[in-house]
Amino acid sequence: MKDFYFMLNGDIIVDVIEYPADGYVKVSLNQTHLPPGINAGYYRLQNGAYMIDADLKDQIDAQNRPPGVDELEQTLAEVLFYSNVALDEAQKTQALSLINDAQSIADLKSRIETLEGGVS
Repeated sequence: MKDFYFMLNGDIIVDVIEYPADGYVKVSLNQTHLPPGINAGYYRLQNGAYMIDADLKDQIDAQNRPPGVDELEQTLAEVLFYSNVALDEAQKTQALSLINDAQSIADLKSRIETLEGGVS
């Protein structure tokens, strides 16, 4: 068993530390590591256990989505749609590369946020 200290907003976990502090609730868990994003505001503490709230996660992810990503995804989808009709093979490869780059950037941003906010 390991003790963690959770800062809560209602039952939503907003911070986790490994030492006692004012305003934090002590929770003893069998795990020695917590999942990435546990302090991102979409996990709930219920009956001494944490659980992800998928609806809340979707809301928070949508709020934290970088400006312009929706438009970029729409543009890339249109390029792919029309690529089957009008683009030659080199242009299709370039369009797919752009999509992969955009996804890689989004994945990298997510990993950085996880590392910055994760608790071990």
